[in-house]
Amino acid sequence: MAHAADEQEYDLVKTLVGDTQHEQAAARAARLLDPASPVCPNTPDLSPQGCRVTDPTIVRLVRGYYAIALQSTGKNEAAKEQFRAILKDNPTFSPSPAIYPIKTIDLFNEVKKEGQAAEIDRIRQQQAKEAAAREAQRKYDAYVAELEKRASNEEHVVERSRWFAAVPFGVGQFYNDDIALGVLFASVEVSAIAAAIATGALHADQIASRRTFGNADTAAFNRFFTPGIDFTNRSDVMEALKADGVNDTELETRLEQLRIANNVSMGVLAVALIAGFIEAQASFEPEKRSTVPRALPPKPPKPPPSVDVIGVPGAPGATGLGLQLTF
Repeated sequence: MAHAADEQEYDLVKTLVGDTQHEQAAARAARLLDPASPVCPNTPDLSPQGCRVTDPTIVRLVRGYYAIALQSTGKNEAAKEQFRAILKDNPTFSPSPAIYPIKTIDLFNEVKKEGQAAEIDRIRQQQAKEAAAREAQRKYDAYVAELEKRASNEEHVVERSRWFAAVPFGVGQFYNDDIALGVLFASVEVSAIAAAIATGALHADQIASRRTFGNADTAAFNRFFTPGIDFTNRSDVMEALKADGVNDTELETRLEQLRIANNVSMGVLAVALIAGFIEAQASFEPEKRSTVPRALPPKPPKPPPSVDVIGVPGAPGATGLGLQLTF
């Protein structure tokens, strides 16, 4: 409840303004709003010099009449200060045309527009800061996610040797992790070696038989090496071979065929060895890198979201309860 003296002081200022005694009204109102003035007593009596009113409603009413008196005496900036103080305490305040002169209302509207512009600018700046903070948080989260991705995988680096890559029979290809080429070169080279050994052995066997039995075919010799025939006599051998249809020309043909097959096998082997060596060296990589999963420590809990009271652009008098999520 307002003190009786507060109401008396307010009524005096109101009367002075109504009587257009604006100078006296401004001086009395200044005394009522001065923090250095003594507080009005709880009595219905007026103080000679005026006292400081403390009731919030009386303070706002006195400021309004003070603004009227200041504007009427040409002190527009001082009147604006009173309107700013009123709007700070009551953003929905609107001067009544029945009390406030038109010029004073116009002055109030200027103050309100200035306040709206300043509030809108402040809100927009705040929103810009929040947007920048969100963008910075997004980049930080992306950075942390990338760090977690990299930290969750451990890279192993193994030094490799060209000497191993130079080993034939597909070993170099297997060493370079090319399984298909490894199988191909191994198959070709092993097959070529097997063919070369087989044809070489057959050719050597035919030569050995020729040296022992002249131009006799070893296979024919084996077929005729049966009980009842004496092969200690060369003439008997030759007669037996001739009876089997083997002659020197046929033996020479077989030796030539075995020689050609052996040479071809050796050639294929040489080409495969050289090609395998070149391919393995061309595909060789000095280092082999592999990725191994690695466990990470658990994440700390996220901070709780903060709740802020924010203004609304275009309506500085309105406020809203904003939920600002911070991660």
